[in-house]
Amino acid sequence: MADLKDLYAEYGRLVVEAEILNNKILEVKRQIAEELNKLPAQQAEKKRWSDSSNSKMKFLYTMDKILHFLICLLLIIIFDIKFGILLSIIFSVSKELIDKFIFKGGSIGDFIADLLGIITGVLMRWMIK
Repeated sequence: MADLKDLYAEYGRLVVEAEILNNKILEVKRQIAEELNKLPAQQAEKKRWSDSSNSKMKFLYTMDKILHFLICLLLIIIFDIKFGILLSIIFSVSKELIDKFIFKGGSIGDFIADLLGIITGVLMRWMIK
C-alpha cells in the first residue's frame, strides 16, 4: 500500500496536470469564441459578394432577353416578313434547344422576348409599307 507521502505527491502531480489541461481548454474556448465572432463579418462579406454576383446575373438575364427581342426584330426588318418570321422562329427554337441540352437551362422568357420581337418587327414593317 502506498504511503501518505506518495499519495500527496501523486495528488500534486495530478492537480498540476489538471491545471495545465484547464488552461489548454480555456485557450481553445477563447479561440473558438474569436472564430465565432468573425463569422458574422465573413457572412456579411460573402453576402456582399453574392449580392454583387446576383445583380450581375440579373443584368445578364435582362441583356439576354433584350438580345432575343432585337435579333428577332432585326430579322423581320432586314428580310421579307415571311422569311424573317421563319428565320426568327428557327433562331428562337434552336437557341432554346442549345440552352436546354448544352447549358442545361432554358427559359420561357426567351420565347416571350422572341415573340415580342417578331410582333414588333411585323408591326414596324406594316407601318413602313
